[in-house]
Amino acid sequence: MALETVTYVKLGLDGSAEGTVTGVLALRRGMTRGRSNGGNPRRGRFHLQANTIPDWEVRIGDALLDADAVRWVIESAALLTLGTRWQLDVVEELEEVSP
Repeated sequence: MALETVTYVKLGLDGSAEGTVTGVLALRRGMTRGRSNGGNPRRGRFHLQANTIPDWEVRIGDALLDADAVRWVIESAALLTLGTRWQLDVVEELEEVSP
């Protein structure tokens, strides 16, 4: 469990980045072991303060980019603690590996 700074990437319907918010403080929890260079992706959970994402509804498919340039795709999102905190279940986006 560690507090860190991430970038929130809002994706448009076509999958391209529609907007970003940098400097978002996130609490990382419950990450699984896996390989970031192929194979099984890692999964985990981030918690964000709701007011750090301005006027946006967090959507499945949006992503977080951490300090190690790992992109975490949001699989589920829940607004908790009287609407003050997002709980985001994420999966690591693995790069395509060419044969």
